[in-house]
Amino acid sequence: MRSFALAGLTLLSILSILTLEGVALTESGNSTQNMTTPMNMPNYMANGSINIQNVTLNFVLIQNLTENRNTIIPASINAGACDTTCIGGKQCINGACTCPTTSPDQCSGVCVNKSTDTSNCGACGTTCTNDHGATQCKNGYCGPTCSIGYRSCDGNNNNGCEANLLTDSKNCGACGTTCPGGKQCINGACTCPTTSPDQCSGVCVNKSTDTSNCGACGTTCTNDHGATQCKNGYCGPTCSIGYRSCDGNNNNGCEANLLTDSKNCGACGLVCPTGATCVDGTCKGPAVPSCGDGVKASTEGCDDGNTVNGDGCSSVCTVEQGYQCVGQPSVCKSG
Repeated sequence: MRSFALAGLTLLSILSILTLEGVALTESGNSTQNMTTPMNMPNYMANGSINIQNVTLNFVLIQNLTENRNTIIPASINAGACDTTCIGGKQCINGACTCPTTSPDQCSGVCVNKSTDTSNCGACGTTCTNDHGATQCKNGYCGPTCSIGYRSCDGNNNNGCEANLLTDSKNCGACGTTCPGGKQCINGACTCPTTSPDQCSGVCVNKSTDTSNCGACGTTCTNDHGATQCKNGYCGPTCSIGYRSCDGNNNNGCEANLLTDSKNCGACGLVCPTGATCVDGTCKGPAVPSCGDGVKASTEGCDDGNTVNGDGCSSVCTVEQGYQCVGQPSVCKSG
């Protein structure tokens, strides 16, 4: 169907254009043929319509007798009254500004179709968006179409396909699949990251550096007297002053106080005699024997009452090679 620019054209001009186009015309309402102009009104305006191939064109006819011309103005410009303009997509139907059947609803004065409008889907202002795919409004509901790897997992189709099933640790591989124990979603599967490649009780750990799982699950590195670390799967304590790890177990750190421990007095394994105590790293007490006093202590191999070498019992109370020492004080004989 052809359309014509009518504003500013005389009725005679419009009729001539339509005749040249071969359009059969019928007229209703007031027209130039049957309109009677009051004698006391030099200018006259009337409403009417022209039917163009079964399509009715509403118009306003202004007859200006003073200037001897007739002007047709489309009715959407002057709907029902002069200077009444239909806005927001409305059309002039029977002298009233009305939304067309294709956009029967109104939002902020604009004609829309809430059944299909993605900016007003089901209700004014309800928008259908989708950063990862396409979307549409159908029957007043948003219907997203997701790109590969994406889904709408939040129960809100209005915002489209928000979840990346390949990387989202709350929707890994499928909506609602949550990765536990520090695992990450990698290519749609819950996997321990390279920084924590091992698992202990379903939790991702690094057995090479984790002080709670050092070398093996559950092996802890502790140290009440200093610091500790797990390096290459082994506990490595750092001792405070005066402390050492003397039990051969680095996992429990520096357990021995060399200043007060009578079993490790001054050094690991140095035991004080019975009745003696370790004071500032030295065994002290009234019953503490000394080399050369003629009393063989449990820590001495012999004690002949002197600290001379070459007599079978050395200056540090050890049996010299080739001698046998017995008694107290020790009597040493060669052979």
